[in-house]
Amino acid sequence: MKNTRAKLFGLLLFLVAALLPANEFKTVAVFDSSRVVLAFYQDSSLYREYRVAEEQYRARLADLEETISETQVRRSQALDSGDSRTARRLREELDDLTDERNLLQETFGATTADFLDRFSGDEFMDQLFTVVQFLAESGGYTLVIDSAASEVGLFWHSEAIDITEDVIAELIDRYG
Repeated sequence: MKNTRAKLFGLLLFLVAALLPANEFKTVAVFDSSRVVLAFYQDSSLYREYRVAEEQYRARLADLEETISETQVRRSQALDSGDSRTARRLREELDDLTDERNLLQETFGATTADFLDRFSGDEFMDQLFTVVQFLAESGGYTLVIDSAASEVGLFWHSEAIDITEDVIAELIDRYG
């Protein structure tokens, strides 16, 4: 699906470039939407709350991984000594710890998805579009490309055409 979208976008870009007379295709600019989002929201309470949740997740995950590792060692020792009762009990503990780890990962994955959805929601995208359109029109750009959009297939660009900082500044001025 992604590959098809990239090919379609590339074909569309080629057709637009081919159909426009050379003097119509004047100036191209790029910006990095992921840097824009991070810069725009880094001081927001939503971002700070997410960072706290991420730190708690990473700490709990590290604790679980360490406990799983220690339990595996104890189970191996029980098996080596022929203590099948303890080995069975430790196997059950390992299953419970693994389930807890999987649930923790799923929960944090959902938290991350919610966080990203809120940052890339319609309101923000409308604001971003308005700012990029304003900068394109006022800067005389014929085409503005999001370098973070992998389906674009942007292989290289000169920093001279990167307007990311301008987009960030304008977003903060208008909506920050």
